[in-house]
Amino acid sequence: MRVFEAEKIIDRYIKALATDGGIVRPLSLLMNSSKQLVLDAYKIYMAYMIKHPILEKEQFKRLMSCLLFLNQFVPDKQAIKINKIYKKQQQNKRITSSEHKYFDDFMKKYVKDQADSFRLHNEVVEYINTLNSLDQDSPYYCITAYRLAGVEYKPEYEFDF
Repeated sequence: MRVFEAEKIIDRYIKALATDGGIVRPLSLLMNSSKQLVLDAYKIYMAYMIKHPILEKEQFKRLMSCLLFLNQFVPDKQAIKINKIYKKQQQNKRITSSEHKYFDDFMKKYVKDQADSFRLHNEVVEYINTLNSLDQDSPYYCITAYRLAGVEYKPEYEFDF
């Protein structure tokens, strides 16, 4: 993954986050990106930003806070069903016992998934802290950043850095 590809993935992710569809969002809004791909893109983009600090501190904080919502993306059918039930609840409409059970079961899992979002966020923060301790001018910075991110490295990626 090149830096410009990472930036596009993050841009799509943030645009998808901006959609208002309920408490969860359909995975298809990520446009062929997986949650793991978004996480990888964050790491590569942050590696670039550390070497070329062009983001203001507040921009950086906002970008990082968006990562906390990654687990709001669920399979499309599930998102539609959950959001439909949620909307009924918000409008004080009657929901069936099966809808109630489905929603409750989902929310139990969702709470655990949200805890995982904090873990993913902390993983990226730890990655950033590690990169900050490196010599960004080293000829090995790029390859080290990819290795630490767990993302495949190719020599042509050096040109991005």
